[in-house]
Amino acid sequence: MPHVVDPLDTIVALATARGGAARGVVRLSGPRAWQLVEQVFQPKLPDATSDCRPAAVTGSLALPPMRNRVPATLFLGRAPRSYTGQDLVEVHTLGSPPILECVIATLVARGARAALPGEFTMRAFLSGKLDLTAAEAVLGLIDATSARQAEVALRQMAGGIARPIGQLRNRLLDLLAELEAGLDFAEEDIEFIDRAELRSSLAAARTTLGELSGQMTGRSLSRDHRRVVLVGPPNAGKSSLFNALVGSDAALVSRTAGTTRDYLVGELRLSDSAVELIDTAGVESPTSEIDRKSQAARDQAALDADLLLWCVDLSDASSATIEVAPLSDSLIRDSRVFVVGTKLDLAPAATSHHSPLITHSAAIAVSARTGAGLTELREAIAAWVRGGDQSESTVVATTAARCRQSIDGALAAIDAALAAAESAVSDDLIAAELRLALDELAHVVGAVYTDDILDRIFSRFCIGK
Repeated sequence: MPHVVDPLDTIVALATARGGAARGVVRLSGPRAWQLVEQVFQPKLPDATSDCRPAAVTGSLALPPMRNRVPATLFLGRAPRSYTGQDLVEVHTLGSPPILECVIATLVARGARAALPGEFTMRAFLSGKLDLTAAEAVLGLIDATSARQAEVALRQMAGGIARPIGQLRNRLLDLLAELEAGLDFAEEDIEFIDRAELRSSLAAARTTLGELSGQMTGRSLSRDHRRVVLVGPPNAGKSSLFNALVGSDAALVSRTAGTTRDYLVGELRLSDSAVELIDTAGVESPTSEIDRKSQAARDQAALDADLLLWCVDLSDASSATIEVAPLSDSLIRDSRVFVVGTKLDLAPAATSHHSPLITHSAAIAVSARTGAGLTELREAIAAWVRGGDQSESTVVATTAARCRQSIDGALAAIDAALAAAESAVSDDLIAAELRLALDELAHVVGAVYTDDILDRIFSRFCIGK
């Protein structure tokens, strides 16, 4: 988001998902929000000075060139008691896209500006309604694809990161004040805090920072969806399985081996989450330049995968001897590979469905044609997702990526201060390390920030948030 944008502009945007619905919401924020809506709304809005509490008013909108008035309910908020800290209006009306577009166009014609991605939440941050970690949690909640991810975002919005950091900053500020007071009275030999108490306080701060660092370095929710990649020999039924799982005919299916050259991406919806499913070219020795490129694309997709589905053709006895040399040995682990026996409807009745990669693991047998085994495969992938959730970071991805270095920097400064406190080093050096730690923590919650940081965070939001 360009930082030259005036935060005192009155901005407007669609706040609900695009497309038809029973209801839709258009949101305005800024000094003229009430005034602009009042020009097209009946009845008259409450007097601006009468009450600053949130209010709801039901009436209708005049939206040229529409001949008939459109029913609407306004939810009104006065500064500073609103989400953005500014005057705020939410126009709840019919969810018809033409009507919602007309509402926005009418308000823009009267002086509002179309909001940029993340601008509403950025205004909430600039008004002191949210710290940066809470703002990032809003984005984490929008992007959540599982109950676990939503839970992490909600906890962070409620202060799961900001609260302990705020408490730690207060303790370190008190400690710094005592050290600096002692420096001011050094000639009078007055000690405001003895070394034993100082060491105890620093050790407690280090423990808190260690816990925060651990939260930042867990498995990061860095992508909207986990990547599940279909791999295996040519004509092993990968494309048919891909189509059956995503519920479309996106992948070209043929009896001819090697039909898939590039990889295809689709969304696999599970019971309480979703994954990104990728169909790749069959594992074989390349015989042409296009073969080499498709094999390289397949290998990269496999390396980037969170989970591999190795497809084995149960109707072909020779598939059990397929080697996996093209793939990295580090990928062949129980936690990263599910073996899927395909074409179950064509398999001999006596077939023993065992993995050619992991000899002690039975394959999940499926048939894309009849649907047999697909429910079991989806449940196995969903269980794997839930299991992976338990080892994820307890903060949203953007916060972990942005704050990891700051938390580690604060931890290093406290370690240096603790080492100094355990020696005969003067208090002014310890105070300097405490200032460094406080600066790093200020970056985490946004007490100190740059325009570049704001651009990177809020530009990732969708418009209207």
